[in-house]
Amino acid sequence: GMTGRGIVEFSGAELESDSIRYNYQTFDADTSDFRLLALSEANLAFKTNNVNAHIDFENRVGEFKSNDEETTVEFPVNQYICFMDEFKWFMDKNDISRETSREMASDFVIDTELDMSRSNCFSINEDQDSLNFMSPKAIYDLDTYTITADQIPWIRVADAKITPDSGRVVIRRRAQMDQLEDAAILANYITQYHTVQSASLKINSRFDYKASGQYAYVDENKQERFITLESIGVDTSLQTVGSGKILSIDEFFLSPHFEYQGMVNLKSNDKFLTFDGSTRIIHDCDRLARNWMKFNSIIDPENVLIPVDTLLTDDRGNPVEVGLMAEKDPYIVYGTFLSDKKDDTDETIVTSRGFLKFNKQEQAYEVAAT
Repeated sequence: GMTGRGIVEFSGAELESDSIRYNYQTFDADTSDFRLLALSEANLAFKTNNVNAHIDFENRVGEFKSNDEETTVEFPVNQYICFMDEFKWFMDKNDISRETSREMASDFVIDTELDMSRSNCFSINEDQDSLNFMSPKAIYDLDTYTITADQIPWIRVADAKITPDSGRVVIRRRAQMDQLEDAAILANYITQYHTVQSASLKINSRFDYKASGQYAYVDENKQERFITLESIGVDTSLQTVGSGKILSIDEFFLSPHFEYQGMVNLKSNDKFLTFDGSTRIIHDCDRLARNWMKFNSIIDPENVLIPVDTLLTDDRGNPVEVGLMAEKDPYIVYGTFLSDKKDDTDETIVTSRGFLKFNKQEQAYEVAAT
């Protein structure tokens, strides 16, 4: 064999070293810098420094190992940098397989700097605020300039932990990450109050994402009722927020005793969802209409309390009442319970305000102050 120093150019690659050992079908360098050209981009596709290199032309593979604990690898076309222990370049497939032994802690770290120290993939796109995540294995396709990162436990975006389906994300030119399908969202990462499943999700930066998904509302009997949140995102305080709409045909129940239709709003800092719509009670009394009653309140599924305000209306804005009413001519007293008056001129004899609830012991609905 022979030895040499300098830059070796081959197969669209460059290897630079002060000491290169040449053999018939291979050459080696204990310390080298390695670069791959992005021919269609007039740029470098891949570059790294201070690696031990073994190039095998017979098997058409290059093997590289970091001389430090990890080496920094740059993907200029993708605007990403990654830290890895070793990687292989398959010349004919024109892709790179990379690995790292760095591990993500099983617990989630609140401290941002410590959290970032456990990531090994970082966006350097100026619009993405150093979006980062941990991926022990990845493949880089040099034909399409695509990074396919695997075994990702989660990605922190704003106050949420986002878990990609199968732990995989795909990163294309200029740090654009493909939309995630069937992802999971946990928000916020401290309280972990809310989980969204089966999410379609687009990560825009370290502090911004847009999504839609399924939210499991669990009632007092531990029965799950799924709510579609059509819009999920991040507000100006970096809090995850979401909203969805429940229609009457959805036959949704806050509990076995309260039907619901209307808007549902999620704020990750609030333990429970906010319902802004209408409810109606469940009964089979022919003399009492089952009217909807509008309200806007946070609802605890384990203890459903519906605020009964001074002005009560149904879902169409018509007044409803709770109490005893009196017709004037002839004078007839009749009862209402979230139902309408027979006539707008009827007088209210007795009424009640406070919160509507179902008394399980008495098996009856009540309106009273808590």
